Amino acid sequence: MAAAASYGIASVYIKVTLGNKVSSLAIATCSQFFAALFLVPLALVVPPAQVPAPSVWFAVAALALLCTAVTLLLYIWLITHAGPTKTLMVTFLAPVFGVFWDMLFLKESLTLSLLIGLVIILVGAGSYFVVIRNGTIIL
Repeated sequence: MAAAASYGIASVYIKVTLGNKVSSLAIATCSQFFAALFLVPLALVVPPAQVPAPSVWFAVAALALLCTAVTLLLYIWLITHAGPTKTLMVTFLAPVFGVFWDMLFLKESLTLSLLIGLVIILVGAGSYFVVIRNGTIIL
């Protein structure tokens, strides 16, 4: 719960306080720097049992640069241009895509409980974009 609350608070804070005053690159860089600063002491306390292979280092670097840094840049850019509420709608769709990728790559089946959960997520996320005025639905 604390992580979800922090995620929402940080998004609004970025829009209200930093907004157009600070570049997305600066915010993302500082965020990644302080995350690394927090994690380095933990890595020193619990070092790996063996030195990872070069392919592991490459995979970790690719995940850090492509899946974290680039995504964070896009996320912060979206906050400043579309607002925190619309940007956070993307996070609601993560479970939907997770189930989709599971079905596609891992050949998992779609159960009734998963389907009900996906419908609830899609209705909840979609309801933000639907406005009803004078009995007329406006998208």
